[in-house]
Amino acid sequence: MEFLSNRITAIRNGEQVGLPSVTFSPEKGKSKNAILILNKLREEGFIRGFSLISPESNTKDKSKTKQSKFSRAKFKILLKYDGTGQGSIQAIFSVSTSSRRTYLGVRSLWQSQSIAGLFILSITLGFMIDGEARWQNVGGEVLLGVK
Repeated sequence: MEFLSNRITAIRNGEQVGLPSVTFSPEKGKSKNAILILNKLREEGFIRGFSLISPESNTKDKSKTKQSKFSRAKFKILLKYDGTGQGSIQAIFSVSTSSRRTYLGVRSLWQSQSIAGLFILSITLGFMIDGEARWQNVGGEVLLGVK
């Protein structure tokens, strides 16, 4: 969960200073999860988009494996702002941590519906926002909240 907290902090800090984009390296073995979470943020309109930037080809050292090239790749997240320069993300925060997991059942998701914003949940089917989880009638671990 620490990898997620660090990425959330990078997004929050980038929006506070008005950066057009933020870049970070994916954690080993966590890039698939990062792509799924970033895709949910893009679908809900909190970011403009994201891309995986591969490192430049180094013709001098061909002993590097494909895995090491991927580990040097970086995510570039395009932040979204309105016409006045205000960031589209008012607040983004981690809910579950590695020492304290937070799970919500379907009934609790219906109660949390009154809170402005959304939650991104990890469920057995993958990652979902709270509205999709209510529709599917499933609960799960709450990873982060976004307003």
